[in-house]
Amino acid sequence: MKEKAKETLMSRKFWVTTLTGILALGLFLAGHIDIDRMIEIVRWAGGIYVGSLSIEDAAKKLLPVAKILLEAG
Repeated sequence: MKEKAKETLMSRKFWVTTLTGILALGLFLAGHIDIDRMIEIVRWAGGIYVGSLSIEDAAKKLLPVAKILLEAG
């Protein structure tokens, strides 16, 4: 059990998703985005982390997130 927890904390996906979630929460609390957009940003971030996708696939997944952040202003 302890080994699984250590693997999770060392996971790039975990940290990318967590940090993106913090960013999305900040945008939500500041009133720039609504809760649905916040959830969408975190969901997209779960599939984007270093080493999991090719550059092209990551760019395709990142485009909707970038559009949401640009709309948020």
